[in-house]
Amino acid sequence: MLNLIDLISNDILLWYGRKLKGILLTMNNNADQISVDMLIILENVERLSILSRGDIFNFFFNRLKNTNEFKEYVLKNKKSPKLNGIIISETEISYNVLKILYMILEGYILYDPENILYKKKEEIKANKIKIVNYKQNRLIDLGKVKKGEVLEL
Repeated sequence: MLNLIDLISNDILLWYGRKLKGILLTMNNNADQISVDMLIILENVERLSILSRGDIFNFFFNRLKNTNEFKEYVLKNKKSPKLNGIIISETEISYNVLKILYMILEGYILYDPENILYKKKEEIKANKIKIVNYKQNRLIDLGKVKKGEVLEL
């Protein structure tokens, strides 16, 4: 799986060059298969719809499908890898979407030339970001949430 992540990451980097601002991944190890979520930060995608961003990721995933490494993975595991992509802009990181914050806090930074992801991770860890549930007037301090801990919202 790591080989496939390397291939798709390099493909995205070669395609976008300096417009690629970061790649981060989180891995979930289920009983039957590893699931990987990739956070990809690109310049000027804030005006693109979610569907268009999905098309961008699918373009690279389809290119990955044509590689020998992908075919070997499928033959060995008897199923396609679970590889999901979320594409956002640098500006959209500041929106503090819970899924994105969780990915940044728990994920592995693969590419971050301008330290955008690293700075956001440090901001979360320093307890500068708080998620408020207005309906029940509860505050969730993401800096103190432990890995694997379940919170009722």
